[in-house]
Amino acid sequence: MGRSIKESMQMFAINQALQYIEGNPEENLPKLMDLVDKFSPEDWYGIQRKAIRGAMEKKDNWYQLMLRLYELEPGVRKCFA
Repeated sequence: MGRSIKESMQMFAINQALQYIEGNPEENLPKLMDLVDKFSPEDWYGIQRKAIRGAMEKKDNWYQLMLRLYELEPGVRKCFA
């Protein structure tokens, strides 16, 4: 009862995104970023999104770290997110 509708919808969207990524993180993470880029205002966390996209394209250490999050137990990963 303490959450607003907006907060509830944001939590729902985050949970759905995390479940989607879990199926195949290497394939689904870029797809999720495409959706975020498509539906977010251009200046909304633009620098951060660009950095994440760059790490995924280069498959550098940051990308490896993102994928390693999916080696954690689901409960730990959910708490972390």
